[in-house]
Amino acid sequence: MLFRSENLVNGLREAFDHLAHDIRTPVTRLRGRAELALTSEGDVESYREALQSCFENSDKILNFLQVLTDITEAENRSKKLKLEKKFISELVKEIMSLYEMAFEEKDIKVIQKLDTHDWAMVDGRLISRVIANLLSNAAQASPSGAVITVKTQRTDDGMAEIAVIDRGSGIDPKNIENIFNPFFTTKPEGIGFGLAIVSKIVDAHGGRILVESTPGEGSRSEEHTSELQ
Repeated sequence: MLFRSENLVNGLREAFDHLAHDIRTPVTRLRGRAELALTSEGDVESYREALQSCFENSDKILNFLQVLTDITEAENRSKKLKLEKKFISELVKEIMSLYEMAFEEKDIKVIQKLDTHDWAMVDGRLISRVIANLLSNAAQASPSGAVITVKTQRTDDGMAEIAVIDRGSGIDPKNIENIFNPFFTTKPEGIGFGLAIVSKIVDAHGGRILVESTPGEGSRSEEHTSELQ
């Protein structure tokens, strides 16, 4: 018990360190630009640039706080899932309709290989969040003109499976075991909560998530949920 408590305290300390660091940077920039605008004489354009900088940094802070709210909500909802019969393929189509323009702008083609019998008892809103996060990550890792494949199927062991496959930059093997940890990110602009939320949602459904990746060749993420009936 003492060992677990010590690990928990260390984990909380590390989490707060990350929080302080990630929030401090945009707050410092916002305050600096505002102070400069207030203490120096300038023209309308310079004030406009200062306001724009303040707006962008405040938006980063709000986005960060929203992510914190989202992960808390995912943890709370995992204790009280609203399970309904949902076809996973239909959830994929709904998400694709929202992301279609973003994929087109980056000239990314998404191939859908969807099973028409892939229904499961799931919380549709949360599983849609899983699909959206996996597709978003695949798009960010893929260059212009790339192809992403999303597959759904009902497996022989009675589970619903979602697989997202890209041919992007891939993940360094030493980072694979950490990618689902909160605050872990390999991108300077990243927060490191997207895959942590995915993992918590999958766990809440009694499922598992697997990742296969080769640097320079792309990644394959699979989510299996055992709430299939």
